[in-house]
Amino acid sequence: VSLENEDPLTTYKLIRSELKKFDPEHLKKEEWVLLTQSDLVEADTIEHVQKLFKKAKIARVAVVSGETEEGVKEFSDQLIKYLRSLV
Repeated sequence: VSLENEDPLTTYKLIRSELKKFDPEHLKKEEWVLLTQSDLVEADTIEHVQKLFKKAKIARVAVVSGETEEGVKEFSDQLIKYLRSLV
């Protein structure tokens, strides 16, 4: 979900709604939310959006930037740790 969206949480919910229409089974799978384009918004915006997602009880949220690679290593490490826990 791009942090440039006016309302990233609503965008997230729309994506979930579309997934449900496509195949409700997708909603039962592990979920990882990437808040992208962090290099294009102010730090206070990022904090605000993270708080919204936390309040909505969305557990796995990572903030990343493809341009600067900020947060990519941290996300990758979290994902690898999670995948290793499955075996």
